[in-house]
Amino acid sequence: MSDEQSVKQAQVDKIEAVRNSNFKQQLINAYRPKLTAKTICMKFVVMGVICLLMGGLILSKSKSVFENVTRYDLECKDKFNMENGEACNVKIEVDKDIEGPVYVYYQLTNFYQNHRSYVKSRSYLQTRGNYLEPKNMMDCDPIILVGDSSKKQKISLSGKQMKDEWPAIPCGLIAKSVFNDTFSLWKKESDTKKVN
Repeated sequence: MSDEQSVKQAQVDKIEAVRNSNFKQQLINAYRPKLTAKTICMKFVVMGVICLLMGGLILSKSKSVFENVTRYDLECKDKFNMENGEACNVKIEVDKDIEGPVYVYYQLTNFYQNHRSYVKSRSYLQTRGNYLEPKNMMDCDPIILVGDSSKKQKISLSGKQMKDEWPAIPCGLIAKSVFNDTFSLWKKESDTKKVN
């Protein structure tokens, strides 16, 4: 056998060795659990104990959260006056000391932001600063003209009444539905002193 043939034979033997290796033939030792009733019961018990511990921890954390729900829209119904620019102030007192951080959440009912007619009701051209005639604002349906807006939204920033046939700027439901309530948190240190 020549040297060239012996080199080729060595390469072929190497390839065959790789092909017949335990890895290629998927014969590597692996963990194969024996599924007996005893092992399955033990695994269920261990998982059950872990879930009970986690559930107890989550329950204790959720019970330590203080929640105060106050509906204040009815209090401001008669006090709010758009023409004078008056705001309605509602004082909500909490008799309990709360450790920080303090989070304030608000809830709006009967307000569906993901409804198709709400999402489509806007003009991208108008929000970019372009003036549009009402005939070019069909994307804003149902609020195209000032007359389509509510009574409070027909008053300009200067306090003047706008004409119903003017184009609504901005137009659409998205532009006319803004939640602008503000919340201030105060800590009472004594009867006379408050800290913001």
